[in-house]
Amino acid sequence: METFTVPCTRCDEFRARFEAEGFTVQGCDPDPNKADMCVLKFERPTTIKAAAAAPIGATAASAPAGAAAKTTKSTAKASSGTAAAAPAAPAVPTALAARRHVNLKALNLRSTPSASSSANVLRTLSLGQPVELIGDQQSGWWPVQVPDGSERGFVKALIDDSNGIGTPSLRVPVEAARESLVAEAVRQWERFKFGQGKETVDPFFKMIGEMWAAIKLPHDGRDDIPWSAAAISFMVRQAAASHAGYKPFKFAASHSKYIHDAIIKAGQAGAPFHGFRLFEHKPQLGDLVARSREGAISFEQAAASDAFKSHTDVIVAIHADAVYAIGGNVSDSVSVTRYPKTDSGHLSDAGGVFALLVNKV
Repeated sequence: METFTVPCTRCDEFRARFEAEGFTVQGCDPDPNKADMCVLKFERPTTIKAAAAAPIGATAASAPAGAAAKTTKSTAKASSGTAAAAPAAPAVPTALAARRHVNLKALNLRSTPSASSSANVLRTLSLGQPVELIGDQQSGWWPVQVPDGSERGFVKALIDDSNGIGTPSLRVPVEAARESLVAEAVRQWERFKFGQGKETVDPFFKMIGEMWAAIKLPHDGRDDIPWSAAAISFMVRQAAASHAGYKPFKFAASHSKYIHDAIIKAGQAGAPFHGFRLFEHKPQLGDLVARSREGAISFEQAAASDAFKSHTDVIVAIHADAVYAIGGNVSDSVSVTRYPKTDSGHLSDAGGVFALLVNKV
């Protein structure tokens, strides 16, 4: 049995997260040495089957040659009886059932389940990148492969954050519409070299020009004009190509336009985002964090007006104590920002955060 310390007010949240990942939680007791902290007792999964695992380093294998014939024969035998059996539920493809996404800004893929040396690092996986589980967890390590099966290795299952809280390195997929927006935000982050591609440098200023062009404005990254709302509008528009529910989004050069629109349309069918006060909803992947810029903004002010200086980011990862979100014109690039959560799991109002735009697509 293993343990780690969590805030007592969040025992239920951690328990649910661990059980969702296949851990067996034995209980949570008050920490005798730390006030308001509890010790969660858990056992690592031993019976979770993701896929038939080939040796690490091997290429993905196809199904045995006789597998299809065997299935056909069994089906024929069943149909020859006098009473047909009830049809089985369609099997979920193994790759989809085992699909996970990287839940950290960076995660090392290693050739062996050990972090004692950097010599076994195959490469670094980035936030949002899809991987597939290919076997049981092994002493706190998941055996995984990239989706095309070209590379396999191990990733550590739990990573301690700055507060010593164990954070799952991988997350399960969410609804397809949310995943499409998250994937687009991550794609822009990757295009801008993970925040290192600066707005005035070629080719990045041209990419910003694409964002402006999508809302029919003739600017690029060399203009001294805030482009963060154009970036979010561009991400949502790209997601709309596969999910039409994003098309009613109020694409604009100012965040205030679509923040106000989401607030006044909260509860209305067809609105892609519904604006809520921070205590009304807990953040999820694909939601937008709304915060003030150059002066405090209240939720009530945003509900009454569509003209105020603000900023939004797309939530791409959720940890126990914070969310991570991607937006444009952050440090002159497309970058990741950490937004802390309260003990209740809601967004904190630190840094001028005043609203959560809940994804309803």
